[in-house]
Amino acid sequence: MFFHLGKVQKFSEEQARFYFAELLEGMEYIHSLDIVYRDIKPENILIDIDGHIKIADFGLSKILPKKQRSYSFCGSPEYMCPEILKGKGHDQRADIYCVGALLYELVVGFPPHFNKDHDEIYKGIINNPVEYREHQLTPELESLLKGMLQKNPSQRFQTISEVKTHPWLAGVNWTKVVNRELNPPIVPGPNECNIDEEFLNLPLDFEDSGVPLPTERRQSFFYDSMMTKTMKQSQL
Repeated sequence: MFFHLGKVQKFSEEQARFYFAELLEGMEYIHSLDIVYRDIKPENILIDIDGHIKIADFGLSKILPKKQRSYSFCGSPEYMCPEILKGKGHDQRADIYCVGALLYELVVGFPPHFNKDHDEIYKGIINNPVEYREHQLTPELESLLKGMLQKNPSQRFQTISEVKTHPWLAGVNWTKVVNRELNPPIVPGPNECNIDEEFLNLPLDFEDSGVPLPTERRQSFFYDSMMTKTMKQSQL
C-alpha cells in the first residue's frame, strides 16, 4: 500500500473505504484472538495479486487478554497513540487509534501530526488537535476519524465492531468483504513490481550489511528496529 499510495498521494473516500473495510475485518479477527497488533501503517499492508489486502509484520504484536494492559513503548512514530507515548498502559484500543491514523493518511495524504522531527510528532499526538476542516472531508468521514483519534482511549471507539457500525460505512456489505467479492480499486498486474526500485538490490540483513539505506527511509528503519528490540527485551 505504501508504494501505491505514494504514486497517487492520496485515495478518494470510496477507494479508502474499500481498504479500510478489509482492514477492519482483519483487525477484528486479530482482536478476537486477544492480540494487539500495534504497528498499522501503509508499509505493513500488502496488496495481493487480486487487489485485496494482507496484514503483514507481526513483530510488535502481543497476546493481551481482555482487561489486561501492556506498558511497552513500541510502534511507528506517526501512528502511535497517546497512551503508549505516556506509558500509562494500552490495550486493543491502541489499534483503533492506529487504524484511524492510517485512514486519515489514506484520504489526506499524510498522517495526523506529521513532522520530520519525531519529538514534534509525539508532542502533537499528545497535545494538539487533529486538523480536519482544511482537507474537505465529508462530515461522515470526519465524524468517524474523530471517534477513532480521541486522545483519551475511554472516549474512543471501544471495539472494531463499533467502528463498523458508523454511518460512513453504512453501505458496506460485510459478507462480500469477508468473501473478497468487492472490486478492488487497484489490481496489480502479474508482472508488476510494487516495491520501489531503490530497495530491490539491498541485502536482506540491512543493519549488518554496511550498505546505507535510502536517506528518506533510514531514520524510520532504524527507529523500527530499535522498537522491535525494546519490545523483545520487555518480554524477557
